[in-house]
Amino acid sequence: AELADVRSIARRANRMQREEIATARKLLKEWYGSDHDPSLSQEGQTAIEALDRASAGVEFEQAFLKIFSHHHYDASARSLQCLVGRDLEHAALHR
Repeated sequence: AELADVRSIARRANRMQREEIATARKLLKEWYGSDHDPSLSQEGQTAIEALDRASAGVEFEQAFLKIFSHHHYDASARSLQCLVGRDLEHAALHR
C-alpha cells in the first residue's frame, strides 16, 4: 500500500486481531479447559492470494479495502448471533 491511511488501518487491524485471538484463547482455556490453535480458512487463504496478485498501489489498496471491509462485515454479522442465539453463561462474553 502506498497510502499511509491504508497502511495504518492494516497495522491497527493486525495488532487488534492478534490481541482478540489471544483473549479468546485465554477465555477458552479458563472457562472450558480447552485450547484452540486457529488457522486460516480457505476464504482467508483465497483473500491473501488475491492481495498477492494485486499490483502495488491503487490496485492493491482497493483490493485490500474491499476484502478487509467484507471480512469485518461478515464477522460483525455473525457476532450478533452470539448475543441473541442463547442465554450467555459468561457476562464477560456478553460485554
